[in-house]
Amino acid sequence: PAAAAQLLTQRLPTMMAIAATIGAISNLTGLYLSYYVNVASGPAMVLVATAIFILVFVFAPRRGMIWRWMGTQSGTQMGTGESAGTENAGTENTNQAPAQ
Repeated sequence: PAAAAQLLTQRLPTMMAIAATIGAISNLTGLYLSYYVNVASGPAMVLVATAIFILVFVFAPRRGMIWRWMGTQSGTQMGTGESAGTENAGTENTNQAPAQ
């Protein structure tokens, strides 16, 4: 739940509230799922939490895989032939340790 909440917001209080909500939803849904499907409750809760994380990882606004994919596609459609985020490709990173 915490990793999914981190993909949805930057503010810590909001992140904590979202993580608690995701945790409660995944626990209740997993418990009901385990009752009706007749499986163990712990793994059912974990599977629901994992499914929620995967959905958030794919569809999160500004950070999800779909948004990133759309960003790289829009960068190559501008006619430059470069993907988005490569404008600083020639600059050196001065924070790296020298090679030995």
